[in-house]
Amino acid sequence: MASVGGTTEDASASGDQEGWQFPGASLVATVVWRKILKEHPSLVDLFVNSNPDHIRDARGRFPELDSTLDEHHQFFGDGYIHLKGAVPMEQVNNALRHINACIGRGDLDRTIPDPTMVGLPSNHASSPAITDLFNDSKSRLPTVVQDLLGRGNLDPSSTMHAQVALRFPSAAVKASEVAARSAQALKDGKGWHIDGFGDGHHSAFALLVGVCLSDTDGDPNVVSGNFAVHPGAHWTLQSEVKTAVSSPDGGAASLTRIDGSSKRATDLGPPVVLRMKKGDVVIAHQKLPHRGMPNFSPNIRYQCYFRIRHSRHAALRAEWLDDLMLPFEGTRAIMV
Repeated sequence: MASVGGTTEDASASGDQEGWQFPGASLVATVVWRKILKEHPSLVDLFVNSNPDHIRDARGRFPELDSTLDEHHQFFGDGYIHLKGAVPMEQVNNALRHINACIGRGDLDRTIPDPTMVGLPSNHASSPAITDLFNDSKSRLPTVVQDLLGRGNLDPSSTMHAQVALRFPSAAVKASEVAARSAQALKDGKGWHIDGFGDGHHSAFALLVGVCLSDTDGDPNVVSGNFAVHPGAHWTLQSEVKTAVSSPDGGAASLTRIDGSSKRATDLGPPVVLRMKKGDVVIAHQKLPHRGMPNFSPNIRYQCYFRIRHSRHAALRAEWLDDLMLPFEGTRAIMV
């Protein structure tokens, strides 16, 4: 079987698309990879017929990298990576101290339509206690994000504000109902959304970076506000998104219809629910369908989200619809 880094003889020459393997990618993403490469043969030379030594030596040639080849493969194929322990506990605790102080004072943003969701006002969400989750020198995030975007391509202004997302327990759910309600949520393939689509914006930023501030890795049969994704669906929805954006209404209404909040949204099947611990981080492609699961635990789910832009975001925005990896120059350079 051919793998990324295989040779022309064992891959394209044999036409063995079904045998291609992609290290670091899930089974779902592997299927998506094969479909993409079968439909776009020009990508074979880029991602399959590369010299294996070239790939194997990537970290040696770029010794400053803080990301692994597997992480780049997973980001390309699945559309996200889960970094364990990427933010030190010191920064996590500083953020929790700040958030809990705001809760105690009643400094909360209650304008979110979901009654179980509460945020912090903009001035508190821009506090150093929050932004240091990304920007502190001990955090792994700045270097990993720049590995994806390419060094020097991170818009620093996009790291100076975060969405503080507190998902409170669903009080209406009785203890006897938790298992059944969780099972139902775990099977829901239409609860997803793509940030910006509900407002008619197709490319509002490049990366969604979610920092976990409370453990969500408990009972696997109970959802506790976990971040959940549909791996590879940024690829499978690409043509639908392009069609919507080019529609006569300018894309706004059509994008709203694509969004998972619409009754006409595509059923993407059961999501992959991430079981994260304090200090873990999820980095997701902006066009990856995702959702916040309900919280049937007895605890508040604490999470902070940064929406990261490429430094040339405005210039890249239009062409990004045709090339989903356009802003991720670092990933492209590593994989070629």
